[in-house]
Amino acid sequence: WDAYRIAKSLTQEVVFDRVHHVTNTAIRRPSFMGLLGIPFIFGPVAGGVKAPWFLRKSYPLKGWLFDFIRDISNTIVQFDPLMNLTFITASKIYCRSKDIQALIPKVYRYKSEVIFDIPLHKIKEMPLVSEQKLIEKDTFQVLFVGRFLYWKGVHLALKAFSLLHQKIPNSRFTVIGRGSEETWLQRLSEKLGIKDAVDWIPWMEQKKLSSAYLQHDVFLFPSLHDSGGLVILEALCHGLPVVCLDLGGPGVIVDETCGRVIKTDGFTEEAVIQRLSDALVELAENSELRQQLSERALAQPTKFEFKNVVEQIYSSSVLVEKTLKEAPLDDKSD
Repeated sequence: WDAYRIAKSLTQEVVFDRVHHVTNTAIRRPSFMGLLGIPFIFGPVAGGVKAPWFLRKSYPLKGWLFDFIRDISNTIVQFDPLMNLTFITASKIYCRSKDIQALIPKVYRYKSEVIFDIPLHKIKEMPLVSEQKLIEKDTFQVLFVGRFLYWKGVHLALKAFSLLHQKIPNSRFTVIGRGSEETWLQRLSEKLGIKDAVDWIPWMEQKKLSSAYLQHDVFLFPSLHDSGGLVILEALCHGLPVVCLDLGGPGVIVDETCGRVIKTDGFTEEAVIQRLSDALVELAENSELRQQLSERALAQPTKFEFKNVVEQIYSSSVLVEKTLKEAPLDDKSD
């Protein structure tokens, strides 16, 4: 509200063409910039990604509770009067993923568009293309980097890797990170019989992490509700093919040119795990395919650079007119 009051005072001195509430926060937080009476762009907004119920099957109890509370919070968005005011007054709404877009009430959804943005300046000292040459080796190396939290999907990754390991015994899984579910996950690896094939490594400095990316063949990241995906971009920038789910930011960043995106809608947890494993087996058995995906992975992150996102958002000089033309007939009657 304070930002709106400052902006309102500025409009008394300057004639603005539009106002853009640029935010990387959750879609649950309203903006009052639409009250300025000029074309209002909202987003790209994050948050609101929901883990499918059937993929919560093996959650710990804490995970079930936290995600249930999160579901309620997401549902409230559609009934929150301040969020509805934001949607009503917005000329255009940008969302980081289709999951977030689905939280917008249908009557306003025609204004929305999925567009992913992330500050690539956070990823420093990227390796050169010439450094990405795949080295033939006996062991197929799978990598995960991230916090050990239930919704990061590490338990799904372990189960998928166990199926891979049954088919390809000379495979290893490196898990880099720390988190509250570390003990639970390590016990799961023992239960699955892959304890000796999994390497658990704490957080490391960026230079060492960069080296770790280059030493692996594929990045496995089956996160259940990540609206961002910086770690995905890091992997791609190191020429590492990515296997992920079609949920949240990872599902937007990755495509068939640089990895494998596993569909989740309508599939059981067991089926999703099997499909993750199948993707890993495909890459393990085809070094030429890995090379192709690796080369294309290097170019993928540039699509999400701020300058490209800004050009996409402001490419039309008739933003509001275009949006109004796309409005449902009932909304044009006024």
